Amino acid sequence: MSTFNIPWKCLDFDLEPTKTPIQQPKPQKPFGEAVSNICDIPQSQLPQAVIKGDDYVIQIPEDEYSAGMDACKFNLHGRVIWPKGSTPLIVVALKAKLTSLWKNLL
Repeated sequence: MSTFNIPWKCLDFDLEPTKTPIQQPKPQKPFGEAVSNICDIPQSQLPQAVIKGDDYVIQIPEDEYSAGMDACKFNLHGRVIWPKGSTPLIVVALKAKLTSLWKNLL
């Protein structure tokens, strides 16, 4: 009986199957555990909350408030509400649109 060569290794049943190791994904930490060690500020350094009416309130010193406002005075936080099914804007197009609307503010 003559032998023949099978060009497709997947069809050669005489070969021992090769085992490829499957890489297991790294287990992800729960969100609470992932952010729990972000900053180590002792609780004693945090402002103490007081009750005003039905709410808890903390007092922010004026100089810290001013520093925070200065750090954010050139930031804009917002949300673009777009009709359902519309093509979303890319950042460059949104910037161009806002620049044309707010040219007097820049």
